[in-house]
Amino acid sequence: MPMATTYLLDTGPLGLLAHDRPARRIPIQAWIVQEMSAGATVYISEVADYEVRRELTRLTRSGQLPASRLGRLDQLASLCTYLAVSTAMWRRAADYWADARLQGMPTAGGAALDADVLVAAQASEVSATVVTNNPIHIGRWAPVRVWT
Repeated sequence: MPMATTYLLDTGPLGLLAHDRPARRIPIQAWIVQEMSAGATVYISEVADYEVRRELTRLTRSGQLPASRLGRLDQLASLCTYLAVSTAMWRRAADYWADARLQGMPTAGGAALDADVLVAAQASEVSATVVTNNPIHIGRWAPVRVWT
């Protein structure tokens, strides 16, 4: 019996799911429903949620976006499983961060927290494929499914 597929949503796909325009939102929404109907588990990365939420909050407060975008982001928790960052994930991310720098291939600036290694560490902990539009950085440590 094949194992069920597990996915973790990165910022790009998560941002699309919160989009106002149905043409941007519906393709990924339909794909998630299809995958879940086939038994897949779809996680929302706490790190990706933070990255999308902080920008949507800024744009909403400045009057550039409607609050419905944040509401849509909140509603995703009823469809997908929210994956908080654990101590083990933080430690794995630190390993990834150090390895990238030792190889001369950092994924963010030296002072940056580096969300890519955190998302990859989350995916590794739950054996998930990361759904992303940033396959080069995250793909070093976790399997990816490119969403464009």
